[in-house]
Amino acid sequence: MAIPHASSFRLRRSHLYVAANDGGNRNAWIGLDLHGTRSNRDAIGAEVKLTSQSGRVQYGMVTTTASYQSAQDQRLFFGIGSEVAVKSLEITWPCGEEQVIENPPVRKIISISEQ
Repeated sequence: MAIPHASSFRLRRSHLYVAANDGGNRNAWIGLDLHGTRSNRDAIGAEVKLTSQSGRVQYGMVTTTASYQSAQDQRLFFGIGSEVAVKSLEITWPCGEEQVIENPPVRKIISISEQ
């Protein structure tokens, strides 16, 4: 990411600073790209309950709204820290159907279609 220095606009000089994350990310995560078949194809409104291997629970809902006149990525991302695995994903699709995914892979984005 490049960040122009604020004073560069006043002085008409070009100063550019680069912000980089050289430390990497040692924490685990999982990304979900949901696709509806009976529900809407973008799965807007689908609710997900993630249960980690240790029993910690997180919730998420697919949406594209962020704030006034803006949008966001419709994929869901969960940070699971030092956990090494996810026990289950419980998806409630907009049509009301429920789907359970056991032991999904972590540190990647997985695509799930409504069944």
